[in-house]
Amino acid sequence: MSPLKKLFLIAAGFFAVIVLGSGLLLAGTVAVGGLVTVKVEEQRADGTNLYIPVPAAFLDLGLALVPDEELAQVQADLKRDLGDWGPAVAASLDAFADCPDGLLLEAQDGAETVRIEKRGRSFLVHVNDGETEVRVSVPARFVGRVARLIA
Repeated sequence: MSPLKKLFLIAAGFFAVIVLGSGLLLAGTVAVGGLVTVKVEEQRADGTNLYIPVPAAFLDLGLALVPDEELAQVQADLKRDLGDWGPAVAASLDAFADCPDGLLLEAQDGAETVRIEKRGRSFLVHVNDGETEVRVSVPARFVGRVARLIA
């Protein structure tokens, strides 16, 4: 086998290992941390349809990159707004990950509806105003981590 063919085979093998390894790493990250999804559908004929899936680990990384001063400001605002209820709210959100599935909130005002439920390992939020439908899915463990971070 010529040296050029050997070099080509080595490069192709290296590229295959990198692609396969990256795919397995992403799949493992999603399997462990979950996936945050946002789906927006406008009901008009020329309406926008948008679907954004993001591994929760990427959002964890984003939270870790928030400057300490900004995080302290958010924590101060929440403590002021929630008062003595802050630790209870954080503990409740953290505990929801281990709760059984069920409806948490359902509200309707005319054609507008909001529904929040826990199903499996995720919180599902469904909002419909008659013109636009928005569905958001967030891993319950991620919500608990954010609650502990800001409480």
